[in-house]
Amino acid sequence: MSTSEQPLPIVIWVHPRSCSTAFERSLMQRPDTVVFHEPIGDPFYLGKDRPCRRFDDEHAKASGNYDLTVTEVLQKVLNPTQDDISKNKSWPPKYVFLKDMGQCLFPADLLHQLHPESKVFPAPTSGESKRFDPTAPVIENPTTVPTAVLKRFRHSFLIRTPEKSIPSYWKCVQEGASGWEFWDQADAGYVELKILYDWISNPQSTFNTESGDEHAVEQPQPPPLLDASTLLAHPDHAIKSYCEAMGIPFSPEMLSWDSGPVDEWAKWGGYHNAAENSTGFKKDTPAQADKPKKIADHLVGAVEACTKPYQYLLSKATIKDP
Repeated sequence: MSTSEQPLPIVIWVHPRSCSTAFERSLMQRPDTVVFHEPIGDPFYLGKDRPCRRFDDEHAKASGNYDLTVTEVLQKVLNPTQDDISKNKSWPPKYVFLKDMGQCLFPADLLHQLHPESKVFPAPTSGESKRFDPTAPVIENPTTVPTAVLKRFRHSFLIRTPEKSIPSYWKCVQEGASGWEFWDQADAGYVELKILYDWISNPQSTFNTESGDEHAVEQPQPPPLLDASTLLAHPDHAIKSYCEAMGIPFSPEMLSWDSGPVDEWAKWGGYHNAAENSTGFKKDTPAQADKPKKIADHLVGAVEACTKPYQYLLSKATIKDP
């Protein structure tokens, strides 16, 4: 593929149970777009240097992802092959769309600092840890990926209230989705999403001041940020606004699809059953979208721990109810 034919890479960073798979499904309806579903989770959970230790070495080696790194996976996304788009109607594609967890970009030492009591993010066994100051502006790249690689993507964010995402995630764990054997609130991903947002949106950060890469794409500032309550209450408005913010044309076909299995989602077990069984966005009224069920006592602490970063991100939302 020549340089002039290179598709525009766009990414939406999310946390678990944020309605992001339904959002991703809308992008899958575009014949001009290649969609990558959570590919950096493979090295994050199963790579040799994986920050998350939910799986032991034996399981990781058997997965076929042991030698992958997050940077290598992102570089493959930036250069899709014809095999990658075998199900798409056109070559070359105009857009590459990546949906993934912001948390998967972060190094082991920082994740342990953010979640010192977590079983899934134990202290690294070697190397010096650079201390992270949560009160300071995020200037330096907090991820494991070179800034130049991340600047080749156009970035956006999707969030959902922890009052809904935490119970939903806990339920998935109890049902054995993805092979998780225990619940750990450190997986929630809100604080990492806040740090990533702050770095990308800060005019003084290395993301916005580092130059010299001819492949860097123009970034909308502030980064487009959508809350799931707006997506569910006003899906047509939300998707149209997102497309406009990201510089891609809206198509009505993005609002509905045929139900059924999606091959790309199979690796995460039952996490995506609702999205597979859907034919479009489950449209809520604004009151339904904002009204959570009573939180179970054993999840109250997890919800409270995520509320502050969620409220901070919500205050930055660029796509709001009409």
